Amino acid sequence: MPTSTTLRAIWSRVGELAKAAGLPREDAEDALCIICREISGQTSTRKLSARQAEAVCTRLREQTQRAKASRAPDPEGTVTRGQLATVEHLFDDLATFPQSKNRRGFAETVIKKPWPQTVAEGRKMIEALSAMFLRKIDAAGMVEGLLRPGFVRAGFKPAPTTTGPWTGGCPQAGRGVARERTPALTDWERGFLLDVKRKLAGGRKLKPGAAAKLVEIWRKKGGRSAVDD
Repeated sequence: MPTSTTLRAIWSRVGELAKAAGLPREDAEDALCIICREISGQTSTRKLSARQAEAVCTRLREQTQRAKASRAPDPEGTVTRGQLATVEHLFDDLATFPQSKNRRGFAETVIKKPWPQTVAEGRKMIEALSAMFLRKIDAAGMVEGLLRPGFVRAGFKPAPTTTGPWTGGCPQAGRGVARERTPALTDWERGFLLDVKRKLAGGRKLKPGAAAKLVEIWRKKGGRSAVDD
């Protein structure tokens, strides 16, 4: 029987596959059953041997990678509105480039253009800004806060009956801010954050794509405030 850690890894992979392929969770679980049957002749993950469980994880990872590749936008395609909005929000969060000319100057440095025009340029800007963002805050504290049960987020306007100190280890630490419960983490988000936590604890730096994803999750959970200088 696989260890509990291996079983969690398998189900985390199922969540990743569902997200990458744009599938309902049930369809991704059906895909897991098919993989289990092909590898072991039965559909229960708890009846897999250790070697079979590793093979299932590998197959799920391969399917997820293929799904991502098939759904990935053309790098040379026109930059998306979502990318442009993320770039603007990151500039606002950094509070370092208040004037448009400074933002254009940053873009010139990163992509050699006044503003991103393609998907690849938009991704490069997001990764560069996310890396700057994480250098300005306690990234490990951010991850701990997101993983904490009952995580609450900072709001813009204080609510008379719900004010209190920010406890998420993010830029608003120690300030009186409105508190609001965030949506629950998905299985994929939790698995990603646990992986980031392990890397940071081991003194490893996050790759640009991982840094951008971490900031994306934090923003999704309500992180919208300016970073302290």
